[in-house]
Amino acid sequence: MINDTSLLKLLITSSLSLGLMACNKSMQTRLQDSQNQVIATSPPLETSPALEPAVNIDYPVTEPLSEVTPKPVVTPKREPLPANNRVKDTPAAASSFIIVAYNTLVNEGKKLGAACNFYIQGVLKNLGFKVVDFLANDFDAAAEKMFKTYRVVTFTNATELKRHIWSYRERTGFIFQWERPGGAPGHVGIVERIGEKLYIYQASLNRYTARVEVTTLDRLLAVNDNRGLRVYSEFIK
Repeated sequence: MINDTSLLKLLITSSLSLGLMACNKSMQTRLQDSQNQVIATSPPLETSPALEPAVNIDYPVTEPLSEVTPKPVVTPKREPLPANNRVKDTPAAASSFIIVAYNTLVNEGKKLGAACNFYIQGVLKNLGFKVVDFLANDFDAAAEKMFKTYRVVTFTNATELKRHIWSYRERTGFIFQWERPGGAPGHVGIVERIGEKLYIYQASLNRYTARVEVTTLDRLLAVNDNRGLRVYSEFIK
């Protein structure tokens, strides 16, 4: 049999257990309510705004530049030579030496007269050289005074003369000089090559003022009966 003391302990123990269970349930209820309150009062989290897709910008097309029309090259008008002395189809690639030789012939030929050396002096003066007086027979001595450097070669046959002239580009200007023995007047003239043809710019004492005409290697060598001629080129001031 259970005595009174044991029964009393059992009752006390049961009461304490029920009390603890009730207290624990009350605390759990309060904790749940507190959490719900926190969740309810907390502000919602801000979400990052969605990125907008990149915009394709159509930049304006620039206006095309106006096409530049090249200005035409204006060739100075030249006074025509007499029909039997005219150079056909003068190329634009003429050297400055030949251009000046031609312009001197056209513009100053009559004024310079019929002496061959006066015409050559006029051409060299227009080219900017410091000209000294000379006769046709002594052009070699004058060249040493007028040119800082130059090239001179003497020829007596057509083969060597042709090889020399054709070694330069077309329309290069050469000064040809012929000496005549026994004190006879010599001769000077300007020669150029155009293709396979040779042209000489010259005046002739007591015959004609400066003019240009077609010539040949044999005719050039025959001026002083094939005694030789000097060919000057590569003139430097």
